[in-house]
Amino acid sequence: MISANIENELVRMLTKFNFNTAKGHLEQAIENHSIGNWAGANGQFRTYMESLLIEISNKLIPSRTCTNIGDAINWLSNPAILSPVLLHKNLNEVPETGLNFPYVNGLWKRLHPTGSHPGLSDEEDSTFRYHTLIVFTRYLLSRIESRV
Repeated sequence: MISANIENELVRMLTKFNFNTAKGHLEQAIENHSIGNWAGANGQFRTYMESLLIEISNKLIPSRTCTNIGDAINWLSNPAILSPVLLHKNLNEVPETGLNFPYVNGLWKRLHPTGSHPGLSDEEDSTFRYHTLIVFTRYLLSRIESRV
């Protein structure tokens, strides 16, 4: 099972940066996961990631209003918009010429291969999404924390 420390640290950082919408989606996802509502958890994990990247973009780039995950990924990785960038091409996190499978875009697609969830899902798939997303987003928020 995922380390309680990672989850607690993630919640602490979400609270610190006032990413309340993302935090609400994460709490609903965890609650759904804990009661075995895999489809509900998966839908909220996807919405959590989307909300978090939008909220991060709006925090770090207050001169722009981000409303979708595509813009968030593009803006957070564009040095002409945000310097230093938060999402890095050299770490294969975002699209780069010749790179067909960037991590952030791949994770986003993995969270909803055919919509918010493929069918009703199962515990193993939902737990994979949960663990992967918690670890990555805690790491991402630690980057923000080191910036401010």
